Amino acid sequence: MAGWQISLRCYRNDRARRPSVLISLRQVSRWYPGASKDRPRVLDQIDLDLKKGDFLYLIGGTGAGKTTLLRMLATEEHPSAGVL
Repeated sequence: MAGWQISLRCYRNDRARRPSVLISLRQVSRWYPGASKDRPRVLDQIDLDLKKGDFLYLIGGTGAGKTTLLRMLATEEHPSAGVL
């Protein structure tokens, strides 16, 4: 299952004065019809806060959920569970 993991990295400049959170994800999960033990949720309970000036990059193997997460952030897809 290691090939199905996604890694979120967020770097902040803590010295910079920044407003409150611009993007917030709470317990966001996404699965597609036909999910099974062999192919479970694409995203599973993601928590993330992004502020102005944050730098985020996503790494992970094919099918790990990178594009799905970006599509949800762009409101092209909706989470199956959680709050965006």
